[in-house]
Amino acid sequence: TEYEITSPNWPNNYPNNLSSSRTYWEYTSPTLENLKIFFDRSSQTESGYDKVYIYDKTDTLLYTLSGNQMAGKTYEIEGNYVKIAFSSDGSGQYKGFKAFIGSGDLEIITTMPENIIFSNNVYYTTDRLRTIECSTSSF
Repeated sequence: TEYEITSPNWPNNYPNNLSSSRTYWEYTSPTLENLKIFFDRSSQTESGYDKVYIYDKTDTLLYTLSGNQMAGKTYEIEGNYVKIAFSSDGSGQYKGFKAFIGSGDLEIITTMPENIIFSNNVYYTTDRLRTIECSTSSF
């Protein structure tokens, strides 16, 4: 099973002034030992200014991505948890990113899961095996 996450407003331009401490996604799998994150090939942020941060379960920053660095690439994470955060400055908006999280060879997902919950400015998508959380309280 894979999960899709997108930057705010995807595929339209994301807003300015997003804080990575408030715009983030967390993914935990109780059954997978390692995760892969595949970014859609059209993913792009304002190079050098708007960034995607990838953290592991110890909150160690593994990757800082900007511009088209992530486009069409796959990043491997040791462990069953990943946090992806996003920040944007006060100008220069782009599409942002679409990413798929899972293991092995990822297949493209074209629809969002139907089980989306919105509570306290946070979107949750859950099933019986995995949970993904997207905080959108910054806008």
